[in-house]
Amino acid sequence: MITVSNLSAGYSRPIVEDVNLEIPSGTLHGIVGPNGAGKSTLLTVLAGLKRPITGEVQIDGIDVFQVPIKQRAHILAYMPQDTHVHGDLTVQEVVELGRYAHRSRFGSSRLDSGEKELVAFALELVGLLDLTARSIKELSGGQRQLVLLAKALAQDTSVLLADEPVSALDIKYQLTVLELLRDFARRGKTAVVVLHDLNLAARYCDEISLVAQGHLSVTGKPETVFTEQVLREFFEINTAVDLDPATAAPRITALGKSSKR
Repeated sequence: MITVSNLSAGYSRPIVEDVNLEIPSGTLHGIVGPNGAGKSTLLTVLAGLKRPITGEVQIDGIDVFQVPIKQRAHILAYMPQDTHVHGDLTVQEVVELGRYAHRSRFGSSRLDSGEKELVAFALELVGLLDLTARSIKELSGGQRQLVLLAKALAQDTSVLLADEPVSALDIKYQLTVLELLRDFARRGKTAVVVLHDLNLAARYCDEISLVAQGHLSVTGKPETVFTEQVLREFFEINTAVDLDPATAAPRITALGKSSKR
């Protein structure tokens, strides 16, 4: 379980403030909101990459800022929005970096057979087994997203945080990635994903947090968060929301811009 208590974070001023949130194990939790609302800032704090101004983040009772980075990497994996990878590494080498936290300081730098199987399985899951020898620099932005997801899966943690992991993907791989994150959560783990596509969030996420103007404005089941009133207030759009007969999830049709009034 991820527990966020009285959290404020930012730079010269807070970008997100007074966040209190519990994300149970076994769930895929979506974070949505308008541009500039503080979604990515919140996720980097959950990942332990940015210290909060106030408050704390705990995973299963462990304060993520009170453990060494390598130990933290045993607990959580983070998939950034930026897909740039330093160095001319192959796809295989990038995914193998997901095993770094599990390497002994004085042990062999080579992966053992079990670790090789984890890496191969992660590459198979994202459909990139045939690209293992390719340079990461030769890949498209969407392919690099899949490589970074494979790296996070190979890390074999109890928590996976992903910042807009489907932004550069075609619809086939959008579904693939979200199905993998949902499967990850179904194994009793916790996945948190920032998404812009509200219909994908409604379809795949167990719970949704809507961040607006730096505050956690609404949290709940997709049918609770994605209502015409909530979308009008926080996204300033008129919508028609009904139940998708194919997926049984809320279906959002944007009709046009609206004033909050």
